[in-house]
Amino acid sequence: MGYIYEGMDRVKEAIRAIYFGNHVQYRPIWEVIDRRWHNLLDRLIHATAYYLNSGFQFRPDFKANDEVLSGLYEVVERMSPDLLVGAHIVREVEMFRNAQGDFFSRDICKQNRTQMMSDVWWEMFGNKVPNLQKIAIRILSQPCSASRCERNWSMFEHIHSKKRNRLAIEKLNDFVFVHYNLRLHHKQILGTDTSPITLEEVDPEGECNTELDNPVFNDEDLD
Repeated sequence: MGYIYEGMDRVKEAIRAIYFGNHVQYRPIWEVIDRRWHNLLDRLIHATAYYLNSGFQFRPDFKANDEVLSGLYEVVERMSPDLLVGAHIVREVEMFRNAQGDFFSRDICKQNRTQMMSDVWWEMFGNKVPNLQKIAIRILSQPCSASRCERNWSMFEHIHSKKRNRLAIEKLNDFVFVHYNLRLHHKQILGTDTSPITLEEVDPEGECNTELDNPVFNDEDLD
């Protein structure tokens, strides 16, 4: 969740760079992306996740614009309707932003801003701001795709095959539950990867068909 807001901006800038800033060529692609982004993905929680991501927050090019700050304040109000708690969170946000306090000011904390997944970083170093830590972990640990649901659906299709098409729904749910949890247990045994997502590989010089004089893209092109 903490990477999609910045990721969308980087992808759009990479597309513009591929077409050497030619508005006529890159603008149709941007319009398709913006239409999908604003209709389906652009939510306040994404801006909040961007703000709370330590990997972005302390970069020189970090942009805490009105949209990002509005998303942060709105999410804080919704998740902590108590005004007293909200006041504490605002002060904790200031500590985080200025890297103040016993944990945020430590070198080990600063070194790991970009070396750990953002939710894991908050779990390790956010103890001195418990209210903000709770919100940050809840938001940053959320996925921003339906891939896990799709895996679950494919698991249903695998178990409910032509040879096993008489399974009762209760039995089918039990099989999927056991199979999915066995996979989770296997991942726990192997260990959890806490390496952060990197957006540095968004390459403006990557492969792209730039031979189209007037590219036209529809929503179906992204399906």
